[in-house]
Amino acid sequence: MKKLFCIFCLLLTFQTFTIWAEKLPKEVKMLNKIWQSFNNKDFDKTITEADALIQEFGPIAKSNQKKLLKNKTKVYTGGKKSKEEKQKIFNLGPLHQVSVAFLLKGRVCH
Repeated sequence: MKKLFCIFCLLLTFQTFTIWAEKLPKEVKMLNKIWQSFNNKDFDKTITEADALIQEFGPIAKSNQKKLLKNKTKVYTGGKKSKEEKQKIFNLGPLHQVSVAFLLKGRVCH
């Protein structure tokens, strides 16, 4: 009975993770692949995948950055955030993902 329960819990966990992973934004999925390539020391693939993310989401990231500079948006530091602050940070996802893609590409080329 314990074995059956453990198998059930494992399947439920896997199914939950699969549903959660499918809901991730495209740029997050792409960045996950870049990290996998980087961690596996497949540096050619890291650069290729980083370039693809930068190509696709770079314009959005640039637009977000321009808005932040134009509006003199405050920089969020550590500590507890309100729901509104969390949403503002989350909405800048493409800017964050593109930044990390550039960072990883730079580490590979260094």
